[in-house]
Amino acid sequence: MRVVICLPFLGASDRYITPGSTLDKCADCGAGIFVAPSSRESPGDNVYVCMDCAARRLRDDPDPKFEVVEGAGRELLDWHRRN
Repeated sequence: MRVVICLPFLGASDRYITPGSTLDKCADCGAGIFVAPSSRESPGDNVYVCMDCAARRLRDDPDPKFEVVEGAGRELLDWHRRN
């Protein structure tokens, strides 16, 4: 299982939303989140969580394994060019 940290819907500035992102619900709390295309297209058993729930999960597992999904680096560079 891969935990994917997503931008929360409430209070999100258009500036931070990756183009092509879709709305979904946090697997832990049900809050609205934006899921970036690279995260949606990433193969495997993905669990999408909001930033608050991701922080809670990190408190429970202080040594998590992180990875960047394919395409996320390109999305970050595109965002940086736009802003």
